[in-house]
Amino acid sequence: MEAADIEPGAVFRFPHDDRPNRVLLRDSDVVMYDAWWPQIKAWGLADLAAIKRQRISYYVTTVDGD
Repeated sequence: MEAADIEPGAVFRFPHDDRPNRVLLRDSDVVMYDAWWPQIKAWGLADLAAIKRQRISYYVTTVDGD
């Protein structure tokens, strides 16, 4: 995925993992993303109302600038 294509809602995969990942937020050099959890057949943060006031986890990685 090109850096210019990284926007909220975009889905990508890392070369070492075949599970899809979904961009939640991006700033100039950091991307927060969610992962598909095959065991629950859903995105980890798909139902925010159900997990409200619970501890949640999301993933973060860096991105090369445009």
